[in-house]
Amino acid sequence: MNIKTKILLPLSLLIAISYMILGYRMLSSNYDSHYENLKEKELLLVNNGAKYVDNYLQSKIDIIVSLSKKVTHFNRDIQLEDLRKIINLSKDAGSFGSVYIGFEEDGFMTRWSGRDTTPAKDKYDPRSRPWFKSALNSKKAGITKPYVDDATKKLTISVYSPIIENNKFIGVVGSDIFIDEIVSTVLNINIEDYGFAYLVGNDGNTLVHKDTSLTNKPNTTYNEVMNYKEAFGEVTINHLDKLVAFSNIQSTNWYLLVEIDKEKAFKPIYSELTIITFLALFFLAFTIICFYFFLGKVLAPLNKFQTGLLSFFGYLNKKTTSIETLDTSSNDEFGSMAKIVNENIQKTKKLMDEDQQLMDEAKAVINRVTNGWYSQHIELSTKNTSLNEFKDDVNNMIIATRKHFTDINTILSQYTHYDYTQKLTLNDIEKGGVLEILIIGINKLRDSINGMLSENKYTGLTLQTSAHDLLGNVDILSIASNNAATSLEETASALEEITSTITSNTHNVISMSEYANELLTSADDGEKLANQTTISMDEINTHINEINDAIGVIDQIAFQTNILSLNAAVEAATAGEAGKGFAVVAQEVRNLASRSAEAANEIKQLVENATAKANSGKDIADKMILGYNNLNQNISKTLELIGDIETSSKEQQSGIEQINNAVTTLDTQTQKNANVASETKEIASSTLTLATSVVEDTKKKKFIETHQESTKKKVD
Repeated sequence: MNIKTKILLPLSLLIAISYMILGYRMLSSNYDSHYENLKEKELLLVNNGAKYVDNYLQSKIDIIVSLSKKVTHFNRDIQLEDLRKIINLSKDAGSFGSVYIGFEEDGFMTRWSGRDTTPAKDKYDPRSRPWFKSALNSKKAGITKPYVDDATKKLTISVYSPIIENNKFIGVVGSDIFIDEIVSTVLNINIEDYGFAYLVGNDGNTLVHKDTSLTNKPNTTYNEVMNYKEAFGEVTINHLDKLVAFSNIQSTNWYLLVEIDKEKAFKPIYSELTIITFLALFFLAFTIICFYFFLGKVLAPLNKFQTGLLSFFGYLNKKTTSIETLDTSSNDEFGSMAKIVNENIQKTKKLMDEDQQLMDEAKAVINRVTNGWYSQHIELSTKNTSLNEFKDDVNNMIIATRKHFTDINTILSQYTHYDYTQKLTLNDIEKGGVLEILIIGINKLRDSINGMLSENKYTGLTLQTSAHDLLGNVDILSIASNNAATSLEETASALEEITSTITSNTHNVISMSEYANELLTSADDGEKLANQTTISMDEINTHINEINDAIGVIDQIAFQTNILSLNAAVEAATAGEAGKGFAVVAQEVRNLASRSAEAANEIKQLVENATAKANSGKDIADKMILGYNNLNQNISKTLELIGDIETSSKEQQSGIEQINNAVTTLDTQTQKNANVASETKEIASSTLTLATSVVEDTKKKKFIETHQESTKKKVD
């Protein structure tokens, strides 16, 4: 494809697109203008219409509200006629068809015409009517839905207002309005032959429409446009596009809608589109033909120009080493262009040679830099600003990179000498670049080493403190183990002595038991002998009593002999000399009797002493018998105690033997504990040496501690 075709085809396409854009813009502008005019016209009509209806109805509401306030100043029973006059004035002021008042208390209702009703008499209760209930529920004025009046067959609405006095609901003032004027106003809103208006209630049912068959039926258009954010939009009903504007009538909450048939409204625009399309096609064809012939003449010198350029491009692409100049014989712009190109070709050749020299040096420098030699720089220059900038950039890059590596090497050199306090920072580096990643990696390594050294120091100090504590505790444990071993040895010795003593006591108790049994036998023998002694004493007492009787007889005899001797002496004295010899005999007999009496007394005293001794011996024998009985009982109890002691001694001997075995086992375990404590002390000493070595080695390095507080506490 030649250049003429290449120029002509895009040019034709460009012209066609230009005509299309121009036509589209004209049509779009007309369309948008027409659309906006229709929108403004619809919104103006719907807003003015809604405002008119709202003002009309609000004026009626204001009259009824004013009447409801005046009703509270009248006494119905006394001032009914005056009240009726006020009602008539309100009817005339508002051009109402009817005005009436219903009372809540008894259902009484009075009208402008003077006709009064009660529920009982007239079977009509206003309290059951929709207008009364609406006022009662809302406690404010309002308007009922339109309805057809039975008498006049006209479309009617009721305006109502509650009567409230001291916050108490008294009744409702109501009125009827024939809305012929509203209907006429709405139906007279037209936009040529393709737009009209209608009323819709807040429940979506059509109230006023030119098609009366749609009255009181759901309105599809209303349900669509109520979802729009603004009061204008497009809807499609029964495959027909419509432009709809709506406005709310605030006093009734009705909606006034203006609807336009979009197809009919935009029919002139579509006709205009056909004409513009035909004209655009005609001018497009004419323009392409003209350009075809014009380009054929203008582009003829280009072939020569092309040959020269191909030679120059061959030099640029290194296909040839020489350059052929362009043909300058043409006296037109192409000839001038050829001269200018020839001049620039020479300049370009010279510049390219300089550039090539600079690039060759740049390659050599870059190769050295690639091998790590950052002391090389590009020295040559060229008139090519870009290459000079490239040279400067490369040199600056080499210098900056060398500085960066020097800074990195300085920090790494400090790290090799165990100084990790300095953080690596490089200025003027690209965020997210390789150098930043390298810096982050080195700093992470530094932070890790700092953390590791700090942790090592902290761990070493902790281990050192723990080793000190462990050594102290091990010393205490070792001393305690040795003391325990000594105490156990002493305890074992004492237990052996106690065991020997308890064994000896057991044998002694057995001997005591044998001796006690022998003593019991001896006590029984002593008791028997004491009983025999008592019997003998009783026999002695019997004989002594017999001796006492004999002594009594002797004493009586001596007493009688003494009396007889006395009588004989008296008789001898009476006989005188003859009786002297008899007197002497009587005296001797008397003396003998006296001595016999004295001897009898002495014998009696001896016998009494013997009796007392015998009785004393008997008492002693009885006491001996009682003592032997007590002794036998005590010996029996002693034998029982000795038996218990013998049993306890045997049990104590068994327990002591068990204790002795346990002490022996405990002594063995204590010896083992002492050995373990000794080994633990050696381990603790090694651990302390290792911890001290770790801490001292860590102190030789410079780093940022991350456990300063904890380390300080451990050192303290």
